[in-house]
Amino acid sequence: MKKTHRKKIAAAAVSALLVISYYVCYALIFFEMGNEIPIYAAILFFIVPLIFIIGIIYALIERIREIERGEEDDLD
Repeated sequence: MKKTHRKKIAAAAVSALLVISYYVCYALIFFEMGNEIPIYAAILFFIVPLIFIIGIIYALIERIREIERGEEDDLD
């Protein structure tokens, strides 16, 4: 793997980790407020960020595959 590939993969991973940490904090806030808001709202506010996190992980894996195949620009 080229050195530039590592940098691009690292940049994608750091970006994904920042967004994932945001959604984890968001989900935990509403999970902790379970007694103060209705349970269905707490579950909804916990499930939606979880779905986003799964999507971000999928996009990160796809981006790493693109970089390894030589598609270094994410324009298409």
